[in-house]
Amino acid sequence: MWSMTDTFWTLIALIIFFIFLSMLGIPSRIIRILDHRAERISNELEEARRLREKAQRILSEYRCKYFEAEKEAKTIIGTAERAAEAFTIETYKKNQAYIKCRRKITEQKIAQAKANAFNTVYSTVVDLAIYAAKKVLSEEIDKKEADGLFQTSLSELKVHLH
Repeated sequence: MWSMTDTFWTLIALIIFFIFLSMLGIPSRIIRILDHRAERISNELEEARRLREKAQRILSEYRCKYFEAEKEAKTIIGTAERAAEAFTIETYKKNQAYIKCRRKITEQKIAQAKANAFNTVYSTVVDLAIYAAKKVLSEEIDKKEADGLFQTSLSELKVHLH
């Protein structure tokens, strides 16, 4: 039969211990504690799942906003580049018109300076010719002849000048 060894008595003591614990209601307390803990863990898992879904939604919204902002930035950059190009072209045209105007004014000033120089030289030559003619005539021709020659030269000069 069974021999009464230490193992047997340990089994008996364990069975009595479990019976004693059952009489005190310890297993139901342990089950309640475990159920409460399982419910708390389940609630925490549900909260974590909701937070994860919310984070996914927020991440998706921010990605959309990021792509929209990037698209808008590209549009703004494109518009700015076109405006800068138009400004550059307009500025170039204005500079070309300014240069053309300044060239025209300079050419007019040069032409005027040439005309003034020609008139000055011509006037000086005429004055010198008149002076020389007067001196020659006064020394070699008498007064009456001189007046006639002077009048003739003056009328010829008027014809050539006009």
